[in-house]
Amino acid sequence: MNMQKQIIMHTTRTLEVLKSILHSKSLKLSYSKENFCIGNKKISSAAHPMVCFCECNENDLPNRVITYGRYGVAFSIDWALRKRVSPVLYIDENSLAAKGLEKLLRARQNKENSKLPDNLRLPIMEIKCFTKNVRGYNSYCNQDNFYFKIENEWRYVPRKSDIDGKLISQNQSTYIKKQDFYNKKA
Repeated sequence: MNMQKQIIMHTTRTLEVLKSILHSKSLKLSYSKENFCIGNKKISSAAHPMVCFCECNENDLPNRVITYGRYGVAFSIDWALRKRVSPVLYIDENSLAAKGLEKLLRARQNKENSKLPDNLRLPIMEIKCFTKNVRGYNSYCNQDNFYFKIENEWRYVPRKSDIDGKLISQNQSTYIKKQDFYNKKA
């Protein structure tokens, strides 16, 4: 019986970046711009520090289309779980999960009029950092209605304590103005 081994891969666009990863024996956090939408309504437009991976079967690698780069380094699922790397939760915009997350994000955004306790503000963002629309605009491919689920994405998102209390979520427009600044801080 041929057992298929599931792995996660971190991919990159260039061989030079892959060599840098192998030489440093580390992966670098960088901010990723993420939108959470319901229909044409943008509910959240943020940037989160993370390292992204895609889950795949090692036997399928020769034929697998990987969205974000041609070069990669593979890790076992056991390694990922030990390092707090977690699969992304893909949400259809019409689902109860999407409507629930929308309400939580709206309550968090409306700080003055919200009855949301302060101790729930961070957990909402921690959930949001691991949430992605099933379909949407992919800026890397410049493609509308991209089916993100095919990526089988996993993410490492640091805890605030891992990054000296810095934010795990930044407003996207603020981030865009100072991308180099924020990525150096991560």
